[in-house]
Amino acid sequence: MNNYIGDLLDAPLPDLIAKLESIRSDQRALDLQEDMLEKVLELKTQQDPSAASWLQENSTAAIGPLRQQILQSFSLAQRNAMVPKEVHQDLIARGNTKATLDNVRITMRRMAQTGELVQPDLANLAFQLPASGE
Repeated sequence: MNNYIGDLLDAPLPDLIAKLESIRSDQRALDLQEDMLEKVLELKTQQDPSAASWLQENSTAAIGPLRQQILQSFSLAQRNAMVPKEVHQDLIARGNTKATLDNVRITMRRMAQTGELVQPDLANLAFQLPASGE
């Protein structure tokens, strides 16, 4: 790493600018590829319920609608309750860098309203999956 930094420090400004522009161009191309792959995976899971089940069981990647990703966070964490910040951090760790903490917080609140999650103590910010009998 020291040699790399030394090489950069010794490089002429035009070379540094060209390298930076190249890296940014490569990053944009990778971002487009990532977006396309996510959309194709979402389409496949919408068209084929078995694909959604397979992804749920075999992948830790944050893919699909935010509600699905949140439910997967609870399943993977194997914890009884989680606050939105913990879910958000899990989503980031699994590759979803687009959902904001506010998105997660609002979606979890709505999921509690529809019964997908429960909030046992309204004074507490923690949510949990409903008991299988609920």
